[in-house]
Parts: sequence; structure tokens; C-alpha cells
Amino acid sequence: MMVPYNLVPCDLDLTTHFGLFTAVGGLAVGALWDVLGRYLPNVNLHSAAALLNRSDDESADDEPPARRPADEVRAQAELAERSFQQCVKAGHLQAALAIYHKVPARSRTKYWHLPEGLLVDLIKGLHHEKKWSDSVPFMVDLLHAAPERTHNIRLKLAQILVQVEHRPRQAMQVLSVLPAQLPESIEKQRSSIWALAQRKVKEGAVEKPTEEW
Repeated sequence: MMVPYNLVPCDLDLTTHFGLFTAVGGLAVGALWDVLGRYLPNVNLHSAAALLNRSDDESADDEPPARRPADEVRAQAELAERSFQQCVKAGHLQAALAIYHKVPARSRTKYWHLPEGLLVDLIKGLHHEKKWSDSVPFMVDLLHAAPERTHNIRLKLAQILVQVEHRPRQAMQVLSVLPAQLPESIEKQRSSIWALAQRKVKEGAVEKPTEEW
């Protein structure tokens, strides 16, 4: 789904704060294992397969406490992170997302440490492919990784939350962290997104509980 930018005059450019980026392409091969085998020749694919072939129930974010030895959990999480980063750097975002969604949230939180630059490249690539919803968790990660320079990220994230995710209250929470005094151009965009979010709330938007982003 394309973000209907005409609804909100919010032409944001991540390069304002994060430098010049190269457009990232999508998955160029038919199978995830072709990608991993090509770009990760030294990776133990049997271990990776054990992680990526787990059932959806086993890999869900609400997975019960790990039933495997802690060292194995950590090793598989770190293997998955290396594979994820390699796929992002190679421009294979579909493969990267497949890995990301197979790793339980608690393992990603505990063991993954994605560099700021990689997050920016990933977000830029996902937006280039119009994968707006897929970019949300990585934009949240970037807010935490670079809290001192996130005005544009917060504006873009709030816009996606309102127009694609239908989470106006969450969008308002994201915007509420911005300082009271903003440059005129940024304040104009913030006000436009806030007004749209308020309208959606008044129209009775139903969404999951708001999180502190």
C-alpha cells in the first residue's frame, strides 16, 4: 500500500540527518537459501535451517521461555543477526525480513545490536519498495539508536502510523516527544499529521494499546 502523501503535506527526506543513501533493491533470487549460501559461505546453514524452519508457533513474539540451552539460543540469535545484516547489505530485503520474523522478539532484544547506518539503509530500502508497515519496527529501533536527531524519523513514522497502520493514538504519542519549539517547516508537518490523527480518533479508530516510542 502506498502512503497517500496528498492527505498530509509531509515530504520527508531521511538524508537530512543521515547522509546520502543508495537505493536498495529487492530479492533477486528465488529462494532464501540461495541468498544465504551465496553471501554467507562460512555460515553453518544447518544451524540456520534449524532456526528458520521452526514453526510459526515456535518463532512467534509471544514464545514461551526458551526450552533450549541458553548458549544455543544466543548462538542461533547471533547467527540470525549476521545473516540478517548480510542480506540487508546485499539488498535482499525480503530474505532479511524472513529472518527477522523467525527470531523471537525477546532474542532480538537481548542479542541483536543493529548498527545505526544499517537501520537507515534498511528503512530507506523498505520505503523505496513501499513496504511501509515492514519499516515500522526498524524506525522505532532507530529512534532508540539516535535519539538526538530523530525529528524526521518521528514525522515519517507518525505519518505511516496514521495513514497505513491506522494507529492515530500511537502516532500522536510519537509526535508528542518532539520539542515544543521546532523549525517552521517541521512544525507545519507535525501539525498536519497531528490534525489528521485527531480526526481519525474522533472518527472512532480502534487500535492496540499505545507504546512509549
